Order: sequence, then C-alpha cells, then structure tokens
Amino acid sequence: MPEELALLDRLTGPQYLRFVGRMYGLDDAVIDARRAELFERLDLQPEPGLLICDYSYGMKKKVALSAASSTGAACVPRRAVRGHRPR
Repeated sequence: MPEELALLDRLTGPQYLRFVGRMYGLDDAVIDARRAELFERLDLQPEPGLLICDYSYGMKKKVALSAASSTGAACVPRRAVRGHRPR
C-alpha cells in the first residue's frame, strides 16, 4: 500500500466505500454487507459522521484496504510479485 493514500477525505469511511462500490457497479446492499464484514475484521469502527480527513493514519489505511477488498477485484501482494520475472 502506498505511503500517500488517494482517498476522498471529505467523505466518511462508509460513504467512501459506497462510492467505490458504485464505481464498480455493485448494489448498495452488497456494498453495505461487505463494508460491515471488512470493518469488523479490521476492527475499524469510526464515529458516525467522522470524515476521513479526521481519521488516524492507521484508520485511513484500513479504509483503503477495505475499498480495495470490497470490490472483488484481484489484489496481488507486492511481496508475491517482487523478484518474479515474466518469461
């Protein structure tokens, strides 16, 4: 994950995940279910209405990871790719 995160920091975490999910064409019910599961797994429980700009650095990282994981897009860990040379 990069040091500088490109998050829409004037949204709340749940709003940001809904935005990303809609960009991928997911239904709101699916987005909300995935968000609830990911936030619980990552122990991320921001105060209602708290904007991302007011999150701690660790919370921002968890939101970014949740957004990447919630879309169903394939994520390849950097370590798994490092040193691999395609033939």
